[in-house]
Amino acid sequence: RRSRPWFLVAALAVAAAGLWWTRRTPDWSRASVADLKTAVARNPRDVAAALWLGKRLLSSGDASVAFDVLARAADLARDDEEVWSETIRASYAAHGLPAADALVADFLVRHPRSASIQRARGAVYAAAGSDGPIDAVRFRRLRVAVQADPKNAAARARSRAQIWGARRRRRSLRRRRAAEDAD
Repeated sequence: RRSRPWFLVAALAVAAAGLWWTRRTPDWSRASVADLKTAVARNPRDVAAALWLGKRLLSSGDASVAFDVLARAADLARDDEEVWSETIRASYAAHGLPAADALVADFLVRHPRSASIQRARGAVYAAAGSDGPIDAVRFRRLRVAVQADPKNAAARARSRAQIWGARRRRRSLRRRRAAEDAD
């Protein structure tokens, strides 16, 4: 019977520590841009604040500043897929498709099975109005993304769409060439 009060005290201590920890890390998703800029200026190594600042700046249309902030955050968090996804989007908005594709390639060297980075790449290509480089490497990357996350319906659908789209383009190209040859 004497062990019960100690158990209760230990449980309360764990709950208090959890409450202290959640209050210690701020919720940057609701902070204003000014608060985020202040937080990043105070602590340049705060990846979460930099991520949310970059997201806010990107949504407001300030892509070049958002890319600078997110690139610093990506340098600090070399393996954080969310930070890299946002950095890729900001890179596309600020510098175009080749710069964004270079960032994707850089991340995929370290993490070749990253399904979320493959989705970010697909979003960038879709925003550019391009299917991207349709070749064996691209299909292999999509296949790897599907293997890494079999429930990733978006990657499976995109893979099928690219295969069928490539076939349609080849057929239409053959028809055009045949029509040109006939003329």
